[in-house]
Amino acid sequence: MAGGAADDLIEQAGSARSAPVESLRAVAALAVLAGHVAVAAPGAPGVSPVGRALVGGTFGVALFFALSGYLLYLPFARRDFGGGRRIDLPGYARNRALRVLPLYVVSVGALLVVQHDGGSWSQWWRFLLLAENFSAATFGEVNAVLWSVVVEVHFYALLPLLALGIARFAGGSPETAAAGLCLLGAVSYGLYGLSDGVLWRSALPALLFFFVAGMLLALLHVAWDARRAAPVRLPQRAATWLALSVPLWIAASWRHELAALTAVAAFLTVGAAVLPLHGGRARAALAWRPLALVGVVSYSVYVWHLPIVESAARGTGSAGGLLATALPLALAAGAGSYLVIERPFLRLRRRWGATPGAGAAG
Repeated sequence: MAGGAADDLIEQAGSARSAPVESLRAVAALAVLAGHVAVAAPGAPGVSPVGRALVGGTFGVALFFALSGYLLYLPFARRDFGGGRRIDLPGYARNRALRVLPLYVVSVGALLVVQHDGGSWSQWWRFLLLAENFSAATFGEVNAVLWSVVVEVHFYALLPLLALGIARFAGGSPETAAAGLCLLGAVSYGLYGLSDGVLWRSALPALLFFFVAGMLLALLHVAWDARRAAPVRLPQRAATWLALSVPLWIAASWRHELAALTAVAAFLTVGAAVLPLHGGRARAALAWRPLALVGVVSYSVYVWHLPIVESAARGTGSAGGLLATALPLALAAGAGSYLVIERPFLRLRRRWGATPGAGAAG
């Protein structure tokens, strides 16, 4: 967990969380919401410069992926390169399932029943097996944002094998592990660039380089802790990392074909929140409690926001009006969904015992 001061912590279902990390989750979820407002609003506001910037908010998914790469790989990196504890793999699998699947299943079932007349057999089995991304008949159906949740789950399943392969390749050297991850990220980026269909571009092999950005931060953090200083010459202030990320986010938002730049932007943004940097005002801003509280419920906000935006768009005449309507509804729905669906399973997970690193991972 990044940071250790009490001011940097926030509670989620009885567990202490990193407030800067939760704030980044909030920023990612709210950015994606703004992007979908720009797409759904009448009059195609996404064609204007401001509209294109808002549509670029959908790249907030890159932040989610990089955060998962960092938080979930960190205990594996500590085990393999920092003398950390072994990983309880059954506990890891249980932890991930309890974190993600209850809300996913409830949302799919509710939307199939309410909006799709009960759904078809093909929809039910593909969604419940998290296979909807593999078929053009179900990709983007029911709730289009769930494609990224499926990619996350695929990463969760792959990570233990991936970490084992990295450890054996590196032979105890974090530098070699970082080189291997860079090579893996380059291959994934190549697949992303060569893919001309939405199904391939939305599959884990073509998106793995976003997770690799976070995994590299985990290795950097382990090496930093071992040496009590940055292992290579790097900016020492969180504000500098954030400032370096801003032009990349802007470039990708302005020219959407530069979306891959958001992997580097996410590396810098997440690094500002999780590395042992001089925090100052930048880290204090990331630890702002109202934003971190939104981060606590951000998974629910993310899952429910698109049906809300699409429903509100039918009765709204402008992007500003749609945002003013959809944002408070999405926050309210997210808070209610967290309390009713997420929190009971998070408390159950806590009672069963969290695995190393699970508390930070979400």
